[in-house]
Amino acid sequence: MINILKKSKTLLIFSLPIIAGQIGHMLFTLGDTVLIGRYGTSELSALGISTALSTPFFLIGLGTTYIISPLKAGKLALKESTKGYLYTTIIIGLIIGSMLNIIVLFLSKIVIYIGYTPEVTGLISSYLRITSFSMIPAILFQIFKENLQAYEKTMIPNGIILIFNVVNIILNYLFIFVLDLGIEGAAIATTLSRFLMLIPISLYTLKHVNRERVFISSLFKLVLSKGIPVGLNTVITAGMFSVVTLISGKFSVTASAANNIIITLSSLTYMIPASTSSAVSVKIGAAYSLKNLKEVKEYYIGSLIMGITIALVTVFILVLYPYKILGLVSKDPEVIQYGASILYIVAIYQIPDFIQEISIGVLRGCRETLKPMIFTGIGIWGIGFPIALIFSFVLNMEVKGLWLGLTVGLTILSIFNSLLVRSKIVNPKY
Repeated sequence: MINILKKSKTLLIFSLPIIAGQIGHMLFTLGDTVLIGRYGTSELSALGISTALSTPFFLIGLGTTYIISPLKAGKLALKESTKGYLYTTIIIGLIIGSMLNIIVLFLSKIVIYIGYTPEVTGLISSYLRITSFSMIPAILFQIFKENLQAYEKTMIPNGIILIFNVVNIILNYLFIFVLDLGIEGAAIATTLSRFLMLIPISLYTLKHVNRERVFISSLFKLVLSKGIPVGLNTVITAGMFSVVTLISGKFSVTASAANNIIITLSSLTYMIPASTSSAVSVKIGAAYSLKNLKEVKEYYIGSLIMGITIALVTVFILVLYPYKILGLVSKDPEVIQYGASILYIVAIYQIPDFIQEISIGVLRGCRETLKPMIFTGIGIWGIGFPIALIFSFVLNMEVKGLWLGLTVGLTILSIFNSLLVRSKIVNPKY
């Protein structure tokens, strides 16, 4: 038991910089939204739509890279050569980034056929066209970050994210207001920030990681075969929250406004299990490569103890202070009252959400990525979504019904993934 508690402590320390970095990513978007919201309503609408259109594709690309750190951690644990690892993954990053560049450019061309007003359509097209060129540096940053994470070097890359939040806000203000470029200014600021971020992390990585220019075709195939399901898994989960937002718009303005606040809060709480999942995948990747099942089990149980403890703290905060939390975002008493009833449901799914995210991290460390993706599709869309529609429309529970359905789906998913972890530990296939 002492070993397990030590593993919990190790994971917590390892996770903290990653959590900070994840929150930093959120603040990037929040900073853009706040500043462009002060510039104009049409621009704010265009920014939201642009983000909704491009994010699913970006998440697939980003998620594909998540497999890099556990795979490399396994190599390092076995004391095998990682020569060519950085070079090969950079090639992968350039390919993914280039594909995303083309896709987002294409979106900027076809947005005229979606049916928005001419003004908003023009703004969306401009934003997408400019930010399409930020895809390559954004993915390359993640490639460097994953390579460093395999060595458990998390302070510098995540610190860079936090520092460039400030840089991004300054650039946004300069281009949006001082140069009066509006949404194009926001796009330029985001793109420039992503290019600038690439400089310090690339220099740091090249100093600490083997940088020999050797292309490893087997690694190239392995990263894509194991990574693409991770990317799709990310989109499948995020897609459900997007659909909840879209459906909530069919109810009252109060319901929709309350839901938007809840989405933001749940995204914030999600950063903790997502970061823990990332950290545990590295630890498991090393232990699994060494065929040290005892350590795999200890890290798994240790991560569950840590995760459930944090989840319980989150539950107590959400249940005890729902009105105060919502009051920080809205002053409308109806929105606060409606949101509080949803927040209680959000509190319920904190524990299953933590369990399923940790399980996915463990499975990623064990190189099992396809089955979790399938289970996510079944749990979220095959079970959770139909139940959400029944609760919402048949039982007239509106937005609360949507979140209840989501909670059921996440609970089922946590059971699926936990059973899958057990099968990998009991009957490992190396």
